[in-house]
Amino acid sequence: MIERNRSRFQVRIDSDLVSGVKAKLAQAGIDQQNILNAFLTYVAYTQKIPFQKLTKREELQAKAAAIFAADNEDKEIPEITNEKDLEDWYAENGDNDEE
Repeated sequence: MIERNRSRFQVRIDSDLVSGVKAKLAQAGIDQQNILNAFLTYVAYTQKIPFQKLTKREELQAKAAAIFAADNEDKEIPEITNEKDLEDWYAENGDNDEE
């Protein structure tokens, strides 16, 4: 068995986003460490990032979708066009732990 040098890689990520990602990764049988390793390996070997940078609007829409994807599959996610829309929507729908 080949022994590799390992480095610690730490990032801060929105906790709601992590919850949604963990659930989706678990469905696929992949954990966070393996998906990050695969991503970083891909970038290192190809010298390419496998996606395009999102516009601010796309980023807000993706964040809204990710926050509730795991818990509210049947809930419609509205069109989010700015940070205020996201904050308002989150204020109305965000704290679903009480249900």
